[in-house]
Amino acid sequence: MPPTHFFMRLITRITYFFLITSLLCAVIVTLLAQTQSDEIIAYIGARPNQAWLDYQFAVNVYDARTRLIVPLTDQSLQAQLFNWSPNGEYIGFLARTHGAITNPSSLYVIRHDGHEPRLISGDLIVIITTERPPYWTLDSQNMIFQAQQTGANIVQFYRGWLDGRPPELLDLSAPQAQDYIQNLFPPYQTAPNGIFQAQVDYRDNQWGLFVVIRGIRTKIHPLAAEEMMPDAPDWSPDSTRIALSQREGGVPMIWVMSLTGEKLFRIERGRYPLWKPVLEG
Repeated sequence: MPPTHFFMRLITRITYFFLITSLLCAVIVTLLAQTQSDEIIAYIGARPNQAWLDYQFAVNVYDARTRLIVPLTDQSLQAQLFNWSPNGEYIGFLARTHGAITNPSSLYVIRHDGHEPRLISGDLIVIITTERPPYWTLDSQNMIFQAQQTGANIVQFYRGWLDGRPPELLDLSAPQAQDYIQNLFPPYQTAPNGIFQAQVDYRDNQWGLFVVIRGIRTKIHPLAAEEMMPDAPDWSPDSTRIALSQREGGVPMIWVMSLTGEKLFRIERGRYPLWKPVLEG
C-alpha cells in the first residue's frame, strides 16, 4: 500500500475515533446532568444546624446523592411556600420579613442555585389562600398570584414578570387566573409519566398515602391523625419515588418512598417537598 494511502486511512480512523469519543462524552454528560436533577429535592425547612422551633425557615435544597443541604433564601426572609418553574431554572417563593408574624407576605424569585433574587410582587400584599405552592405559567416567565393594595381590602389576581416589569392586574376570567384556580385543589398528584397518581386520603377509618397504578388503588403508607400534614405528595421526575411530609414528635419530616411504600431516606425538619423538574430532550 502506498504511504500516502496508509496515512490517509490512519487519519480517517483517528478522526472517527475522536468523533465517536466526543459523542459518547456528550451523552454521558447529558445523562449525568439528568441524574443530578433527578436527585434534587427542594423544601421549606429549618436551616442546617437549627431546630424547627427556631422558626428560621428557608427554601432548602437536598442532594440525595451527597445528603448535602443548602439553604437558598436570604436569612432576612421567612419562607412560607414555594414552587419550581416548569423548566427547573427558577424557584418562586412566598415569604415575609422576619419579625412580627403579621408582617405581610411578598412573592420572590431566585435562580435554582439561589442567585439573582428579585421581588416579583412589588408593593402588593400577597395573600396565601391555601397550602398550594405558587403558580407558574408553562413558559416559566410569569407567576400568577392573589394580592391586595396596601390599605385596601379587595383581593385581586396579578401576573408577575421575571423581566422586572411591575405586576399586571388580571381579570378573573383571564385564562391565567382560571388556570391558577383550577390548580388549587387537584384531586390527585399525577406523576411525570402521566399514568401514576398519588394522594393523601381517608379510607376505611384511616388516613394514608394512596397510589393509583394502572387503575389499581393501593394504600402504601398509613398515617395517624397526629402525623397528618396538609402538604401534597410529590413525584420524582422518573415517576419511581414519592416525597411526603408528616409530623414526627410534633416536627415535620420528609420521607421519600418507593411505589410500594418502602422508606428510602428521610429529610429532617422539613415540609412541602418538591423534586426539581427535569426537561426532556
